[in-house]
Amino acid sequence: MAVIYDNSDVRFGLGSSVSFSYTVTGSATAILVWAAEDPNGGGGTITNVSYAGTNLDNYGSSGQMRALAKQGVATGPNTLTFTRSSYGGLAFNTSSFAGVDSVTPFGAVVFNTGATSSPSTGSITCPSGGMIWGAEFSSYTTAPAPSITSGTLGASVRSTGSGQTLATGYGSTTGAISWALGSAPGSWSAVGFPINPTGAGADTFLGQICL
Repeated sequence: MAVIYDNSDVRFGLGSSVSFSYTVTGSATAILVWAAEDPNGGGGTITNVSYAGTNLDNYGSSGQMRALAKQGVATGPNTLTFTRSSYGGLAFNTSSFAGVDSVTPFGAVVFNTGATSSPSTGSITCPSGGMIWGAEFSSYTTAPAPSITSGTLGASVRSTGSGQTLATGYGSTTGAISWALGSAPGSWSAVGFPINPTGAGADTFLGQICL
């Protein structure tokens, strides 16, 4: 079974425990999250992220950004909850996919940073029958919201208050997921995941680490 794109969401929030409704459909599902621990610089860290009561696994971080994912999550509309060590800001990109392998759902995760108007994940190896997913977060930019330049856009938003941006994208060939911003930010961070199809259990796997 090949990997199938399902859904995406990008949001900003505020609190010590922030929850949103997110809908997953299909079978052999997986959810992926790229979250800013505190986009407004007030301190605090993400201590846990759960979907439908199941904790997501931590796949590493880049600066204040953290990558999390989980295969085999519940379908339907369920609650996505971010728990922080203290009250503060939150920004996150979320996407879901179906047809994801249960043994080695993801390949080696790619992190990238920069300060241009063209955030990119860098090259991600797409497995046969699989997909690649990427997400970016940037500091202040001018309007509009990010547009996709490589891959297919999942979702994007620019905060009218802070000018920060969030965007996701996906594709089915080896390469980069990349976007175009309204202006060059002070910095951006991006993540990329290879997503393995059902039955591809021997593909390279980056084990999760503890939060």
